[in-house]
Amino acid sequence: MKALFYISLLFFVTACDPDRVCKKAQDCSLHGLCAVGPDKACIAKTDEHCQESRDCNVEGKCSAKDNACVASSDANCKGADVCTKRKLCDAYGGKCVHRNKHFDAECKDNCRTEGLCIKENGKCAALSKHHCYRSKASDPDLDSVCKKEGRCTAEAGHCVAGSTDECKTSLACLEHGKCEEKEGVCIATAAGCKKREACLVSGACALTDGKCVVGSSEECDRSGNCRQGGLCSAKDGVCVAGSDKDCKISVLCVMHKQCREKDGKCVK
Repeated sequence: MKALFYISLLFFVTACDPDRVCKKAQDCSLHGLCAVGPDKACIAKTDEHCQESRDCNVEGKCSAKDNACVASSDANCKGADVCTKRKLCDAYGGKCVHRNKHFDAECKDNCRTEGLCIKENGKCAALSKHHCYRSKASDPDLDSVCKKEGRCTAEAGHCVAGSTDECKTSLACLEHGKCEEKEGVCIATAAGCKKREACLVSGACALTDGKCVVGSSEECDRSGNCRQGGLCSAKDGVCVAGSDKDCKISVLCVMHKQCREKDGKCVK
């Protein structure tokens, strides 16, 4: 008689547990979805349910939020396999990530133009060289602010030029002579202008008002555009064809009979 009483009591307690179906389901042990929600679907209702789930041990999702288990703190992540095995030890957006290498989709445009790739205090920011590189690898993306402008160092949430060496490896140095770091940006120098590609091609080898420009006809004479197109005379900071003589020594004259100067160009 006593045994029958306990069986009846157990049946009564079990029957009165509204979450019994969810607790028996696999999603309870895997994802912490152990309680019945308003729409009768199984949800994560308590931190305890999450902490007993596989997702807590493996993915650091140990806290209940908005009916699901999420990673709400770095401590959640640091105790999980995702941190020890994959180095994803920072809680961000409910998941465990490597914060310095994480790229937030909400910051896509700012990431592309300025290297501000992750939300920090409500704003897109740069936290590491990977954001300035726009790459998780050790080499910067060709379209990044690092490669284009030499701003490869994350400082106070922004990408800045951390050294002259960073400037020297940038397209800004190669194309615009901006090869020296000053106050976090790459600036043009007289030496940089002489090294830039445009000096050899178009004769813009002199520094004037912070820009590389054509300083003399001698610089035009040494340029590729002089030999190719007869642009051998300096005028208003650029190289032009200054005379028929300029045109007659050019490839345009030899190959295409464009041996006469008109309006600064060589024509037939």
